Amino acid sequence: MAKNLKPGEKPILFSGPMVQAILNTRPSVWPPEPIDPAKPLKWQTRRLPSKRVIDKWYEYDDWCNAVRTYEKSFYEHYPPCEVGQRLWVREKWGDIGSYDDGNGYRTHYAYAADFAYGTGFHEYSGDLYIEDEIHWKPPRFMPKAAARIWLEVKNVAITRLQDISVEDCLAEGIEIQFPHPKPPYISLAYGKQVLKPAYIDAYQTLWESTIQKKDLPLYGWNANPWVWVYEFGRAALEDSGMP
Repeated sequence: MAKNLKPGEKPILFSGPMVQAILNTRPSVWPPEPIDPAKPLKWQTRRLPSKRVIDKWYEYDDWCNAVRTYEKSFYEHYPPCEVGQRLWVREKWGDIGSYDDGNGYRTHYAYAADFAYGTGFHEYSGDLYIEDEIHWKPPRFMPKAAARIWLEVKNVAITRLQDISVEDCLAEGIEIQFPHPKPPYISLAYGKQVLKPAYIDAYQTLWESTIQKKDLPLYGWNANPWVWVYEFGRAALEDSGMP
């Protein structure tokens, strides 16, 4: 187990736009609700099974000439997390110094997602920080102590990547604008159906941005791999056990 992690705690990495969508989700509320209804929210994510489990499947497949229809059942024996498990979000971050902000002397952090709306600066603890002056670090190097977002797993299921629906795309934080003002006599459900290809294309772009080019033949959209779908709620920071 990684250092300083309680049993069941795991890190999970998200890009800046997905962090913004998670931050738009009300903490400690399920089913999820947006803080700002005009902005996307995120309460689903799709992830490949771990490389260890995928390798185990191919060993099993080669050994007994397994029929491919058994693949889903095989993966279901190796879930990546459990309902109720806590996940802490890794995101692009920077260390902005250690000082006493009235709550004790501690290290403070900046988060790149906070600068995503084009202003180029953001306020932390009353001080203004300029985006270009912060030494940003990749999400994979973020320690647990720097995490500001905690999630609680609500459901885990295995499915094919291309089985994603418009509703799933919305839960993934995908945002598609209607090309023109929607006439009042056209329902939102109808609008979603009309724009379904755009939602799916947007999610395909998001998915393939997470896959290395050399791995696209195995794990890209057209490969339609098995993926784990996590549904999660945003936990309040005070529920995370962090100071």
